[in-house]
Amino acid sequence: MITNEAYQDIQILQDSDFENVVTFDSSHDMTGKSYKAYISKDYVPTAFTGPKYESNSWSSANDVTRIPLTTVVSGQSVTISLPAEATTFFTDGWEGVWDLLEKDSDNTSYARQLQGDVVVSNSIAKVSDF
Repeated sequence: MITNEAYQDIQILQDSDFENVVTFDSSHDMTGKSYKAYISKDYVPTAFTGPKYESNSWSSANDVTRIPLTTVVSGQSVTISLPAEATTFFTDGWEGVWDLLEKDSDNTSYARQLQGDVVVSNSIAKVSDF
């Protein structure tokens, strides 16, 4: 459980659905707030080869700067996820960073609630095997 502005590393298994549930302390007011989460090579962000979402599907591209994570809010939790159809396009041994930004309903207050490193573990079995 986090209060706010914490650090959390994540591991993504290549060719597997990724999901991470972030649960906030009960003192954290989540009323009217929205969340965005992204993965990037670094905080610049520098372009890299990886998953890119275009035209309602995932593919590999060499000009990726940020990868959007799906965010779903439920109670005191935010679930961030990325499907296997995206994780398959990370290069072997890929490393980067991620963060979770919170926006107040008044559209004037923002807080980076979580950030950390990302490590992608290689897979042998591939999504394309199915």
